[in-house]
Amino acid sequence: MLKKPFQVLLVCIVVLAVYYPTIFAEVCLLDDVDMLNNLLNTQEFDIKGLFFPGSAEGGYYRPLIGLSFYLDRFIWFLSPEIMHFENILLHLLNALLVLGIGWQLWRRQSEDSLVPLLAALLFALHPVNTESVNWISGRTDILAGVFVFAAALVITSERGIRPLGVIAAMLLLMIGGLAKETAFAFLPGCYFLLWGEHAPTELVANEDQALCRLKIFSISTALALSAALFMYNYWLVLAIIAGSLPVFAKERGWSTVTLLGNSRYALILSSMLVAGCLLFWIMRRLAFSSDMPRIASALKLLVADPNITFHYFLGGIGFYVKKFLWPFPLNFAIREIDPLYSLFGVVLLLFCVYLLVHRSVSASLILAGFCMILPALPLVLGRIAWTPYAERYVYLAVPFWTLAIGYVANPLLQKRGVGIIVCCMLLFFAVATLQRNLVWQRNLTLFGDMVEKSPTFKPARGLYMTALYQLKRYDEAAAQYYQAQNLPSVMYEEQYDLLMAQMLAEQQKFAEAERVYSKAIEKTGGKNASVLKAAVSFYQAERHRWATQEERHAATEKLLTHTRMLETVDQSPWTLYRVGQVYLEAGESRQARVVLQRALERLERADPLRPTVTRLLQQLAKGR
Repeated sequence: MLKKPFQVLLVCIVVLAVYYPTIFAEVCLLDDVDMLNNLLNTQEFDIKGLFFPGSAEGGYYRPLIGLSFYLDRFIWFLSPEIMHFENILLHLLNALLVLGIGWQLWRRQSEDSLVPLLAALLFALHPVNTESVNWISGRTDILAGVFVFAAALVITSERGIRPLGVIAAMLLLMIGGLAKETAFAFLPGCYFLLWGEHAPTELVANEDQALCRLKIFSISTALALSAALFMYNYWLVLAIIAGSLPVFAKERGWSTVTLLGNSRYALILSSMLVAGCLLFWIMRRLAFSSDMPRIASALKLLVADPNITFHYFLGGIGFYVKKFLWPFPLNFAIREIDPLYSLFGVVLLLFCVYLLVHRSVSASLILAGFCMILPALPLVLGRIAWTPYAERYVYLAVPFWTLAIGYVANPLLQKRGVGIIVCCMLLFFAVATLQRNLVWQRNLTLFGDMVEKSPTFKPARGLYMTALYQLKRYDEAAAQYYQAQNLPSVMYEEQYDLLMAQMLAEQQKFAEAERVYSKAIEKTGGKNASVLKAAVSFYQAERHRWATQEERHAATEKLLTHTRMLETVDQSPWTLYRVGQVYLEAGESRQARVVLQRALERLERADPLRPTVTRLLQQLAKGR
């Protein structure tokens, strides 16, 4: 048997070897590029601004992630290699924490068991985790995981059932919640782990009891599936599932349903749960005075038709469990799933009810894993995140389910044939994860894969078009543009037209580029700052392309027209500075002075642009 130091070393070697290609991956076009550009413009380390930005409107409140990126900005100067390597190290740390949790769970059975090592390796190599590790912006999941799994390690330790241990675990979760709100889902998970820890051994039912429970489960499942299939009434499904709990409990004995035998621990956990949620709400409210409209839209949709909402939620549960059991095909943009997943969700929910009366360590681990996917369920309504479903949402649940499988399958692992099968499965997952890491290395392969698997998803084609454009493969990029134009869209998305116009201009197809810009301005009603900025840049460059004075004059008039529109739409100081520069180039010095003065009034005292604007105004005053 491998000693513990060798197990740690093996996990380290495996994770670093399989994820090694990730270090040299390109910066992902989705979110990562914009995030790095914003950080490059950050001139000072503003902790207060991170935790309490004082924004009028906000969505995610994740200051701990912002802090980690701040450190990358001021220590490593946003080196993509180092930022990718940090993600790998965080994932490695999580794998080691899972190994530690396994050691704690097996301390009362066999110190020499390899099940904790196998569970840690299965988590480390599971292909569904590649999205969180390869995507720099996916650090939210792995950083939150550090605190969630650390809390689980505390809870499963001998001191975890003492008040100080419970309080320490709750504090870890509060910190994890500042990396991603999903961490708070482990608060009820702590109940289940403590509940499982109070079970001295895995309870084994005799043949009659097992048959009785199987009958109850089968009858409840048949009734619930019938209500879902033939009546499409998920209220009735919920009633059947809820009604099965007392039937199971009566057959098993009501005492097994009690989560904690000691009310003191239950009181501490409940108090910390309320305090943690309240503290997070207060901090978020201090940071944002209101929620972004997408959150309000999702809440309205949530209560608009509870029956269909419950249907979607069950589908999400079924889909994520399937992703754990069989993660293929791996896809970065999952827009829709098979409706039959909701039926699988019905079975899983009934299984959870059964587990509530099957008091054991394995049951507690499975239930804790289900807790970790609950926060992803509202996202299936498609109003908050850019995709309703994502592989990274399973990241925090995978360790608990791998440990549960190890706990249940432990007797089988003693057989040589089973051990060979497990090793083959780990090897298969290692190869699949390595292959997926190679796909993530280049934007071209990543978004090409996305288009292949989600051909009707318009943003996927836009991102693939951008990757092709960066490689100057203009014909292929144009093909993606025209295919995207034929796809249905709820609202106009100007970025595709802007990229196409820029691409046409680079190919010196100026008339075609101008038509695309005009189309974008028309569709946005001349009220979109991004469109107007792009049009102004185009006409600025176009002025110098024409040979005759008449053509240059016409281009100048168009430039001034679009500049005036931009000035009306966007009053930010940096935009006003740019507008002032355009007026100066066009010889409109009086208008330039007015706009630059307005920009100066809006600039903060510490803004690096302020001295430049001041100097320009002084020069204009001298030349008056």
